[in-house]
Amino acid sequence: MHTRFNPLPQEKGAVALATMGILLSIVSLSLWVVSQRLTNELQMVRRGLVYNQAYAQLHARHASIAMQLRTADINTLQSLESEQLDIAYQTFINSNNTRSVLFTVTLSLVSPSLHIKQDFFRFSSLFWFPLQAVTSDQSNLTQKLFNRDFEPLSASHFQHILEAQKLGSQEASNRQAMSKESVIWVEGNWELPDDTQLGSLDAPVLVIVKNGNIALGNRASFYGLLVQLDAESNRRNATLEHGAKLFGALVTNGQLTLNNYGNIMYEKNVLSALQQRAELQNIYPVPHSWNDFD
Repeated sequence: MHTRFNPLPQEKGAVALATMGILLSIVSLSLWVVSQRLTNELQMVRRGLVYNQAYAQLHARHASIAMQLRTADINTLQSLESEQLDIAYQTFINSNNTRSVLFTVTLSLVSPSLHIKQDFFRFSSLFWFPLQAVTSDQSNLTQKLFNRDFEPLSASHFQHILEAQKLGSQEASNRQAMSKESVIWVEGNWELPDDTQLGSLDAPVLVIVKNGNIALGNRASFYGLLVQLDAESNRRNATLEHGAKLFGALVTNGQLTLNNYGNIMYEKNVLSALQQRAELQNIYPVPHSWNDFD
């Protein structure tokens, strides 16, 4: 004979409560684990956002510094440096006697820890200058001067260096417009008015006259390089009136009729100073030199 044991109601309630407690503990643990994961993921997202914002800010500052280096005197680079910025450079004298500079720019952040480094190469847009006062060179002159063939060369070639003064034949005589520029691009005839000085020994000017004649008025003075370009290499006129002086050089890609009642003096120092003018400098990032690290 067997006796069946039936739990008392109190015992059944205790078992149910224990089971429920275990289930609640499991649910609580699961919620805690999920909460911790979400918290960690949110922190990672926040850190990622902070890192990306810092990276973007460093990148923008890097680009800004590169543009400052385009015109900066290498002797004053220390003024740009700080705890976050380091600039190293090397200077090269090229075969055409132009000077180029290789910059290595490193920017750093402490929090978040981030460093970016890139090389930039600075060089003059004026690759070459003539070796005598007046030169007629029909063998791709623009390639020698600006490293550009004749057809692609336009005023826009200089816009990223300087807002080139694109003057017509009438506007070209505007003294105020000309006096502020380092590069003047003229379509058509160009005349420097009487008793006007354009450029100086320390700040010479590059004037490019396309498909036009050149004239320096009575007692006018010009310091720099006059470039006369003609699409068909036609014969063009260059006239220096009485008392006019040209310090530097005149070069053309065509045939030239020179009416010289003034004085043309070849000045290598003026041409060298023009070549090194800040407004004529280009700066480009060196390919594959970008590096970022924590």
